Amino acid sequence: MSIEWKYKIDLVDGAIANVSNKYGVKIPEDLVKLLEKANGATPSKTKFMVKVDEKLLGAILSFNPEEREADSFDTAMMMNFDKNILPFGIDPFGNYICYNVNSGHIVFFDHEENATIDIAENLKDFINMLYE
Repeated sequence: MSIEWKYKIDLVDGAIANVSNKYGVKIPEDLVKLLEKANGATPSKTKFMVKVDEKLLGAILSFNPEEREADSFDTAMMMNFDKNILPFGIDPFGNYICYNVNSGHIVFFDHEENATIDIAENLKDFINMLYE
């Protein structure tokens, strides 16, 4: 069964360019495609593993400027991530799922430990590892 994206928020025209310009980063094409179909959305499959711990993907962040209805990229960036780490998802506990633009890997950012852990080689692998 494929993933259904619930409560999607349509991307505002120019949202990706706005984020790129504001933060001086290039949003990778595979992440842009995910945002086009799942901006601000909650997946039907939410669980994934980080080493031996089960984690949850609560939602994909909304990349729309001035978002007020969902967790947003702008709010996530208040964590002062390295500019090569792009948060794109959040769990229910305030941790972030991020895209490492240098390696293409997906990492889990634990806000309590202020540390990242590799969880997938790429975005496609991360989406495929989600389960119910």
